[in-house]
This record gives sequence, structure tokens and C-alpha cells, in this order.
Amino acid sequence: MRYLILTDCFYPENKSASRHIYDLSMELTKKKNQVSIFCRKNNNKKLNLILPKNISVHFIKIINIKNLPFILRGLVELFMPFLFYKEIKKKIDSVDNIIIYSPSIFFGLIFKNLKKRFNCKIILLLRDIFPDWAKQIGIFHNFSVYYYFLKFIANFQYQNSDVACLQSKKDLKIISKFYNFKKKKIILYNWIYKKNIYKLKNNIQKIKKFKVVFGGTIGPVQNWNNIIYLIKASHEKKLGVIFYFVGDGYFKNKLKKEINKYNLRNVRFYKSMTEEKFLSFLKYCDMGILSLNKKILFDNFPGKFFSYLEANIPILADINKNHELSKIIKKYNLGKISDPENQIDLLNNLKKTMKHKYNQKALRKNYTKIYKKMFSAKEACKKISNC
Repeated sequence: MRYLILTDCFYPENKSASRHIYDLSMELTKKKNQVSIFCRKNNNKKLNLILPKNISVHFIKIINIKNLPFILRGLVELFMPFLFYKEIKKKIDSVDNIIIYSPSIFFGLIFKNLKKRFNCKIILLLRDIFPDWAKQIGIFHNFSVYYYFLKFIANFQYQNSDVACLQSKKDLKIISKFYNFKKKKIILYNWIYKKNIYKLKNNIQKIKKFKVVFGGTIGPVQNWNNIIYLIKASHEKKLGVIFYFVGDGYFKNKLKKEINKYNLRNVRFYKSMTEEKFLSFLKYCDMGILSLNKKILFDNFPGKFFSYLEANIPILADINKNHELSKIIKKYNLGKISDPENQIDLLNNLKKTMKHKYNQKALRKNYTKIYKKMFSAKEACKKISNC
């Protein structure tokens, strides 16, 4: 089978999506499939990956939108898929299946062109449902022109895809309600190849204090009031906790200002790391933070969850107890869960973990069990192949 994968993120970008696309491609080629990846290139970094012959990567150079104003950023995103299509026409003759990794929602604008040209199936991997989640947390107001424009764009990907792969049972129901999506829908959790991180080396100074880490995008979907409360309370009560924030994002500077405002000295910031460096960093941490805004109705799984799973560290979850991830954490005893409205419970869960540290062997056993059952690249490949 010949697979074409379209994504706006791939290595050398230090994002969880890069890892997911790479792992899926590697698994697909085990079945002697041919995989062509088309992705945007925002910088001049080299790929630096040794890939098998049946994987080809094609970069489309597009202006870096990170620091652009909102409207200009939207215009770049709007024209991006047509640049992709232009390159695909030049380099690809035939395809059996096209896999679209969303976000971005804008790829939907070329679905009709792709299906007409290749007479193939389009498999949409929905990793979040935008712009709906952004409206739920207040980024867009009820009568926002931008919101309705983006929702109009998002409709193209639902109308013209053949299969939608969603992250949770709840998302499966919501997508039918929000977008009247009546085509084939399956649950497809995020996936990883589990690496042996215990062989990775770490040059970060070892500190005897209890180390709590937040990894990934520092953005609007987290409960920052709760996290700042946790840092502040830990500092005031002299609990001996160091908080590490590894990553970048729109809220990073705001978070730094809050930390400086209260003169909190138990926080360290690091820029986004490569996957290997981050896993090596996690090896010396005692707990990982997961935080999701309670207003978001969808049950998406943050990429950092898989990094914590792989590094074998317990989770301090600040998420709705009805979230599917909460149920998984509770069922497999992967950490502690606090409702976003209960800051004191969040602090108490941190204290409990510090007092009664997790049995590493038992935790590793539980992580291995859940990885094989739900989050392996092999299982993801199997589901996609059967679409």
C-alpha cells in the first residue's frame, strides 16, 4: 500500500506530533508499505534522521507564523494547503490512502482535489477539535467572526474525509453533534514506540529535592491559577519541591511574570528539548503535571502524558474527574487526580506522593500494560490499515 501523510509538524520540530508521525510511519513500513510524508518547514534545521528506503520526507518551506499577528497567521494557514498540493502534484503519481494529521484544520480545503486526483481514501486523524475547544475556554466569544470563519473551514475536513479517527469515546459522540459527521468514526488513541530510556544519559545537575515537571506547550488549555497556587503553597510551606517547566508557548512569559511577582524561587524554566533529551530529563524527575481546563468538553490526551508514561513517573493530574484520562489514571494507579476547582486537593495530592513514593516496579508494570493495550504504534497502525 502507498500512504501519503500530510502534517504541519515533523522532525526536527520538538513537538509530540513529530514523534507520533515518525512512529506511525515506521510501523507502517514494517508491513512493506510505502510512506510519503509532506510537512511544513519553519526553520533551517536539518532532519538528522536515518529513515528506511520506503519512507520519503518532503518539506514545504513556509514562513514561520509563530510571531505573526493573528490575521496574518490565519492568511498563511489558509494558503498553506495549496502549497502542499502544488508539491504533491509534482512528486507523487499514485496513492492508496491519505492520512491527514489535524491540526491543522486547513488541509480540508484540498481534500476534494486529492480525492479526485488519486481516487483514494482520506483518513482524518483528529487530535483536537478546533476551533470549538478555543471557544469553550474563551479565546473566541459567542459572536466572533473569526470563530465562525474557522468553523466554516473546519467543515471541509469533515465533509470530504472518509474516516475520522478520534481520541476518546466522548469525542466520538460530540463530533456527530457538532458537525453532523455521519461517516465512519473510530477511536484511535495517540501512540508511541516505547524506547528504553533507562540507557539514556543525563547531564542535568541532580538535586535532592522533590522534582515536579511540566513538559510541552505552555498555553491556554492549562489551569494556570491552580499551578501557580501549587508553586506558591509549596514555597510558603517549605515542602522542598522544585518545579521544572520544559517547553515554550504563548503563556510562558505570563507565567514567568507571576513567578517573579511572588518572588518564587522554586521554579526552573527550560526551552523545548528534543524527545531524547526530554526523556532523559524526566528520568530524574519524581512527578509530572497534567492540567486541562475544565471548560473544554472534549477528552483529548496531552502529548506529555505519553512522555510521563514512557519515563515511568507518576502523574499529578489537574483535570476533570469525568475525563477519560482521569479514569485511566485511576484504573491503572498511574498517579493522583484533582478536580480543577479544588486547589487544596491538588496540594494534598502532591504531599501524599512525596510522603508515600510510588513503587517504581509496580508503576512500570502498569505503564507497560496500558501501553500494549491502548497506546502502541502497532495498535494504531492496525486500526488505520483496517479503515
